[in-house]
Amino acid sequence: MKADVWAMGVLLFGLLNGRFPFTWTDQSLMLKEQNKYPNFIRSASKNTISEEANDLIIKILNPDENTRTTVLEISEHSWLKPKLIDDCRSPRALISKMNPQYRKV
Repeated sequence: MKADVWAMGVLLFGLLNGRFPFTWTDQSLMLKEQNKYPNFIRSASKNTISEEANDLIIKILNPDENTRTTVLEISEHSWLKPKLIDDCRSPRALISKMNPQYRKV
């Protein structure tokens, strides 16, 4: 289950940043990047994502599986909770600002 959480973090990072969080083509570099946790995640993230989203990614990509966040904790994270004020970087606001042709399901 902890590996699934890690994979979810890689996907979330990729969706919000448009790239993978680590250099997958060079294993030694990837391990160095992971050892710089959490500062590497902060520096690799785009400035366009919210602090809440970045906080969630950092908790998910914790290399220590014993302290890595759980699925339940993820579901209760503030970034996934509805906002009273429409933050321009929340998932709902981002979708509402998309070109209508991309919003169709």
